[in-house]
Amino acid sequence: MHFCFSYLESLCATAMSYKVFMKSILPPKKRSVQENASQKSTKKAKRALLLKINVAQCSIVYDGEMRLEDMSIADPKRVNFGSQGGRVVIINEANGSPRMAYVNSTSLPDHKNVHFSTSLEIYQFGVSLNKAKHTMQVELENFRLTHKEDQLDNKPVEETKLFDVRKAKFVQRSGGLNDIAACSLINVTDIAVRWEPDPYLELLEVATRLKSVLHRMKLQNSVTEVKDETLNMDILSKKESPSDHGQQEKAQKKRESVIAIDLESLKISGELADGVEAMITVGYIFSENAKIGVLVEGISVSFCGAWILKSSRMQLSRIPISVSDSNSDKKLQSAAACDWVIQCRDVNICLPFRLQLRAIDDAVEDTLRAFKLISAAKTSVLFPEKKSSTTSSKKSKPKSTAFRYVRIIVRDLIAEIEEEPMQGWLDEHMILMKNVFCESTVRLNLLDELSSGKNKDSPKAKLDSSEKNSGCPDVDAYVPGTHSIEKLREEIYRQAFQSYYQACQKLPVSEGSGACSSGFQSGFKMSTRRASVMSVCAKDVDVSLSKIDGGDEGMISFIKSLDPVCDKDDIPFSRLYGSNFSLKTRSLSAYLRDYTFPLFSGTNGKCDGRLVLGQQATCFQPQARQDVYVGKWWRVNLLRSATGYTPPMKTYADIPLYFKKAEVSFGVGYEPVFADVSYAFTCALRRANLAKRWYFERPEPPRRERSLPWWDDMRNYIHGKFKLCFNETKWHLPASTSPYEKLDELLIITDFMEIHYVDGYVSLSSKYLRVYLTSLESLAKKSSLEIPHHPAIPFLETPSFFMDISIEWGCDSGNPMDHFIFALPAEGKPRDKVFDAFRSTSLSLKWSFSLKPYTTEPIEHQKKSNLNTTAPTVNVGVHDLAWLMKWWNLVFLPPHKLRLFSRFPRFGVPRFVRSGNLPLDRVMTEQCIRFDAMQLQINNMPLQADDPAKGLTLHFTKFRYEIAFSRGKQIFTFDCKREPLDLVYQGIDLHLLKVFINRIPESSTSMDSKIENKVLQTKDKDSLGCEKGKKKTSPTEKSRDDGFFLYSDYFTIRKQTPKADAARLSAWQEDGRKKTEMPLIKSEFDGGDESDHDQSGSDDEGFNVVVADSCQRVFVYGLKILWNLENRAAVLSWVGGLTQAFQPPKPSPSRQYTQTKILEKKQLIKEAEMSKDGALSSVSSTSQPSEPQQIKSSESPPSNGSGKPDLTSSSENALKRSNNSDSEEEGTRHFMVNVVQPQFNLHSEEANETEE
Repeated sequence: MHFCFSYLESLCATAMSYKVFMKSILPPKKRSVQENASQKSTKKAKRALLLKINVAQCSIVYDGEMRLEDMSIADPKRVNFGSQGGRVVIINEANGSPRMAYVNSTSLPDHKNVHFSTSLEIYQFGVSLNKAKHTMQVELENFRLTHKEDQLDNKPVEETKLFDVRKAKFVQRSGGLNDIAACSLINVTDIAVRWEPDPYLELLEVATRLKSVLHRMKLQNSVTEVKDETLNMDILSKKESPSDHGQQEKAQKKRESVIAIDLESLKISGELADGVEAMITVGYIFSENAKIGVLVEGISVSFCGAWILKSSRMQLSRIPISVSDSNSDKKLQSAAACDWVIQCRDVNICLPFRLQLRAIDDAVEDTLRAFKLISAAKTSVLFPEKKSSTTSSKKSKPKSTAFRYVRIIVRDLIAEIEEEPMQGWLDEHMILMKNVFCESTVRLNLLDELSSGKNKDSPKAKLDSSEKNSGCPDVDAYVPGTHSIEKLREEIYRQAFQSYYQACQKLPVSEGSGACSSGFQSGFKMSTRRASVMSVCAKDVDVSLSKIDGGDEGMISFIKSLDPVCDKDDIPFSRLYGSNFSLKTRSLSAYLRDYTFPLFSGTNGKCDGRLVLGQQATCFQPQARQDVYVGKWWRVNLLRSATGYTPPMKTYADIPLYFKKAEVSFGVGYEPVFADVSYAFTCALRRANLAKRWYFERPEPPRRERSLPWWDDMRNYIHGKFKLCFNETKWHLPASTSPYEKLDELLIITDFMEIHYVDGYVSLSSKYLRVYLTSLESLAKKSSLEIPHHPAIPFLETPSFFMDISIEWGCDSGNPMDHFIFALPAEGKPRDKVFDAFRSTSLSLKWSFSLKPYTTEPIEHQKKSNLNTTAPTVNVGVHDLAWLMKWWNLVFLPPHKLRLFSRFPRFGVPRFVRSGNLPLDRVMTEQCIRFDAMQLQINNMPLQADDPAKGLTLHFTKFRYEIAFSRGKQIFTFDCKREPLDLVYQGIDLHLLKVFINRIPESSTSMDSKIENKVLQTKDKDSLGCEKGKKKTSPTEKSRDDGFFLYSDYFTIRKQTPKADAARLSAWQEDGRKKTEMPLIKSEFDGGDESDHDQSGSDDEGFNVVVADSCQRVFVYGLKILWNLENRAAVLSWVGGLTQAFQPPKPSPSRQYTQTKILEKKQLIKEAEMSKDGALSSVSSTSQPSEPQQIKSSESPPSNGSGKPDLTSSSENALKRSNNSDSEEEGTRHFMVNVVQPQFNLHSEEANETEE
């Protein structure tokens, strides 16, 4: 069957005329309702009870044309100004003219129409209708809707399958009059749907023209219909009351339809925009009642050939709400409110390699808007009557459904960022080749030693000596010859390649997302372990979403409770999305590539919080014209924002997250992968032109200022309260650049940990923290020694640990907390500079670390924990200090290419222009660090058992260390000159310092007994030290002095430079004193009170005075020292070990070569200068010969009789000169020591023996 639009028009005209003719010859009969009801049953008996229709093959082809003409359409813009104007429709441009969009054709001027044909093909179509059994059955073998379109320049016709169905069956049955439910079954083998803009615009034009024809025909026949209505008014008035009653009965007996679905395959694809292809594939869809729930298997969503979502099984369920009789519930009931439950077996979410998601979103948004404008323009031209009829009849309809509660349950959830194929392949195969190379190198070295036989320690020499001693003849007969050695060497090479090949064959190859299915990168196949840069895995995820009470007003009040700036300035919002949520998960892990330790891993997580996404309302932006291409034939010129600046969606959250156990790792080797993660998000979020058919250079919006760096983006986008709690944690900090390191690490283990974050402040508190070092393992690995098995002794052990970080930003606006950088609607026009006022120009970090002893924890909990002491304890040896220095140098100054990895060029990617922002280390202008410890004890743990310093213990009642770095007192701007970040303040406070040698008996082997002995002996020595201050010691009391070395009531070190900002420094110190108030300390000399700085009564001794003169002042109060041979040996051994530990590391060969070259250049320069100076000095010596003689004569000594008085006078003069020079050079002092009431006790072993 072939037809065109004229046939459709004539067919519609014939049908309308036939309808009018039938109404004219069959007027309505005036019968009562009872007669009509009685005759209905008799008429039903005379109708056909069974109807069957079978069609073997049917083809319907429609030929038509689409007009290509220029059109214009109004393009109003709907804007929401929030609380400063509400919802507004902008209908005019800035110059007062109406907002218009212009639809133009992209074809040649002489090409006014596009010819197309749409064919509908049906194979094996059958319909069976049984009135007696109330059943209907439709079977279909194949149903295909194909669209063909002629091309210009004699190109072949393009054919598109818009709709394709294979083996479909539809069955519907009803149980009769008494049965309420009507059941239907839809069974389809395969459905394929394709969307393209051109075919649907052409079919839309046909449908619009057809509607216009029908509307005109209705208007022509309206006169006759009005006459018929006047004749039947009386009949309708009589039937009004029974009809209402019948409608009520129908409403009561309304049949609920039950639809069952059985679909084996579904594929939906389409061209969403030029260069954007989307596809949804479903393997199986099943439902017994589609209104209750649907089971979907094998679902996949992909863009541009790369999948972004996969799930093997997903079930959607709808649960109706049981409502009460309240008014609010009645509204929900009328809106058919329901709860939704989504259950998934597994969900895989992938960010494909270099998939530009923002560009896809922009292209789809522009194309959809242009498609709507083309449809509206076509309708206004072809069916102008529709505009008036739709505007008059358009009413706001209530929403059919209201989402109250949504629950999502996922058994296995994986979200990952795809790795670059070449990068992953090279990394993985480099590790394989490295292992093979190391193995083959060892074998070749052994072979070389066996072949040489010259080394006495070689295996061959040892074998020869042992066999000769045993009298074994013909030893040299077993030595392989040169030819056999070469064969062995070739065999080693062959085995190395064979092992590498076998290792490659064992790697499971990853399928990938499909983003690199073609091109150079497609040749590199990664394994499944290296398929992702970063992955997040979760098990048994249960998320519940519920509506926030109050709607938009409730969300705005929540934002104001978190953001004081929003509450103060009454910030309006244009869009708000939010919900209360509840999260439960069995495990949550984040991995970087296939590294040894996870970045984060937590078990038994739960969270009850609230999340709101809000977009700030801004004034109407200036508009600019932009061309958007839709399909092959249309170009739409529309208005959009000229600046390109749109307020982003910001996150406001209140998230308390709890985990039972957690594991965290971070190292220097992780920094390059973070650069890769940042690059992946940069590709996904950048602007790009994806057009393939109509590629053109889209003009970028004018950039009047730099973009914000990532730290400013974070403080601009994320706000609220975040809380993390762990019952147990384990922190891995590797001491190697390799992220695959397993042994050499700094391990931190805690029991309960709580982390809080709000804008500008981070706090961490932990109980029972232990820090373990692998210094012994590292030392044994280098020296090939075996470590004796013993229980691990922690480097640091403390019952309580606290850390506070205060973050203070500075910017040109003067209010860094005001992150609403876009103009408000009340301002009326956009701001000239958006980002510059918010861009950070300074950063002040204030760190505070605190170690506190056991306080009020229950004894039962203390027994359950593994803590062995009730006070902070440090167990450190020389090897530990050397290892810590190496670890700190690695973290603070890693290799150049690791920290600056993001600045190096990437393969196949052009170097883009950098933003020009200051790096974070330049933005930082101040850094203050405070370390506090109460009842701190430091134990020296040497490696040798006979070390004299074994058992050396330092005990502090109060330990405080403060250090501050600053760039000066200047006001920082973006372009100002910045001084280096120098040390401006350093302070150390030690209260009740005690140093003694704690001798531990060798019999106590267990760790607990050692610690108990340490604590008991510490208490004894403390009481011993206090008693010694009140009475003089005697030789007979030598046993009481065993182990005692040093005691001091108060010990301080102060140093401050003129560069320091005294006001900010004193404010920081005052804040630290308020947080950790130090108790009063009784002096054992005068019985008075002695406390911290502001608790001291006088400053006579000068220990409390801090002068900004770069002089390091040391104050010691109540110093006691016991010096004997044992203490001397211990101190010398300890200090010697410290000097070895803090030696600078040996430079690398390349650095040694560079240093030698630099020294050679300096030496050449010095030699040249010395030669010039020698020539000048020879000339000057000849011109001044008499000056030394004059000096000698003036300094000649007097007669012998007056020798002594002259000596005394000369000494007095020298002292006066030194005093005068000191007074003149007082600002250059670098060191000052003040000791109050010192007491030095010297014990001689020989003197004691003679007295005894």
